[in-house]
Amino acid sequence: MEELIQRVGIPMFIQISIECWNELILIILISTMIVGKTLDKTSGFFNNVKIPLTAELIVFYLAALLYNAFDITAHSLLGTHESYSYIVVYISIFLYFTVGEFQTLLFLQVIKKHIFEKNGNIRLKNTVFVIQLLQIVNLLLLVLNPFLNTLYIIDENNEYLRSPTCYLWQWITIATFAFAAVIIVIQWKKTDPFIKRIILIAALLPTCGLVGSFFTSNISLNNITVTISAILMYMVYERNKTKLVVKNTYELENTRVQLMENQLVIEQNKQELQEKKIRLLCAGRLNCVFSESAAVQTLYGGIRLYCINRDQTFLEADSMLVSVLSHMGNTWKVKINIMQHIALVIRVSRKYTDTGKRWADRNNS
Repeated sequence: MEELIQRVGIPMFIQISIECWNELILIILISTMIVGKTLDKTSGFFNNVKIPLTAELIVFYLAALLYNAFDITAHSLLGTHESYSYIVVYISIFLYFTVGEFQTLLFLQVIKKHIFEKNGNIRLKNTVFVIQLLQIVNLLLLVLNPFLNTLYIIDENNEYLRSPTCYLWQWITIATFAFAAVIIVIQWKKTDPFIKRIILIAALLPTCGLVGSFFTSNISLNNITVTISAILMYMVYERNKTKLVVKNTYELENTRVQLMENQLVIEQNKQELQEKKIRLLCAGRLNCVFSESAAVQTLYGGIRLYCINRDQTFLEADSMLVSVLSHMGNTWKVKINIMQHIALVIRVSRKYTDTGKRWADRNNS
């Protein structure tokens, strides 16, 4: 440990320590995102709820994990003179630049997919394509570095030195992030608030790190700002996920209540239709009975009027008619039909207790 501090210096040792803690944080974020995505797939509720940027953030966190890992490896071996250290340092820094460029391309792809393609803005979509073409310059600088040292040099003391053209790489990256900020301003009203926050975080903080790297050659502020961006984006992502879950839960519950209300209305309509059918059936039977005996019809009308005046139902009127007919010398046919009708009314009244009352109210009106 003391040898490492003496070789790299206290500022670089502090950065290495911070980046090691950042790696732990990124591993936790990646594990949480992957486990959450797996659980969402197994849940029936989340099959209909799509959380945006889930896959993109997982890829970004993996890239940031490698980004820090290559930086830690390179800085831990700088200044050593073992035979393998030069190769490991050179490859680590090369992969460090490669992952950084990959993050930039991923960033542009998110802008293209979630802003321009979603809003249908063809002109700005083509502008993103032009910015993507600018990354070819960075890729050429990276590919040519083993031959022309276009980005960095590892000297005979196994120390890292930037090449003058390395600043071109940084300026292109800064211009890319500045372009993203301008796009957000132009498409502010049309862009989802969640997407706006993610892109602004991913653009502004790394830009600050890149600008700070112009003034520090031994400390990489870019790595620290990338990790801070990852933490902030995770917080924004979880907040948006919670918001979508609550919203969809409310919509599902509201839909369920509406379905229950509709089903209740249908059942009520069926009940009313059944009551109408029964009333028509009862009226038909009464007409059939009363057509055979004008005397019975006159008697039944008087009993109904008597029951209405006493606020009694037609069921009570029918019962009184049966009692009267049982003491009269009427024909057995009329008695039998009346008894059949009364039995039917009694069965119906057990299911619809207020049917007779509504008939009385309707006759009163």
